[in-house]
Amino acid sequence: MRKVTHTGKVVRIADGKATIEIQTSERCSTFAYRCACCHSLEAEPKKVDVPRGDLQEGEIVSIGIPEYSSYLSTFVILGLPVILFIAGAVAGWFLEGRAGGHDMGIIMGGLCGFVVAVFVAVIVNRKLSDVANSDVRRLNEVEA
Repeated sequence: MRKVTHTGKVVRIADGKATIEIQTSERCSTFAYRCACCHSLEAEPKKVDVPRGDLQEGEIVSIGIPEYSSYLSTFVILGLPVILFIAGAVAGWFLEGRAGGHDMGIIMGGLCGFVVAVFVAVIVNRKLSDVANSDVRRLNEVEA
């Protein structure tokens, strides 16, 4: 399985998990469409949770994130809302009756499909941020 490798810093240890703040690499910051692995929607850097192992807070690590997670995330954020919007509109069309005098069923079905897609996208992206298949390697030791 191919992995996208980034450098990060362990910023928190809690509940058997280490939170790693991913640092944006030069390669990713030069693209117009930035890397989904090291950018978040918030203004702060992206953070991922990994099993703690023997990591300590403050350590610099290399994290390999499965390549499929960025593809899946892109599909969930961009593709799923469009697909569910169209599916909802078609369902509204069938439920209203094709001979209806107005398009309210189509509009409401499309909006309901879009709302469902937004909730699914939020849940899937939270699951993807807890990268279970990540490969974490320590780059330096924290001085005690």
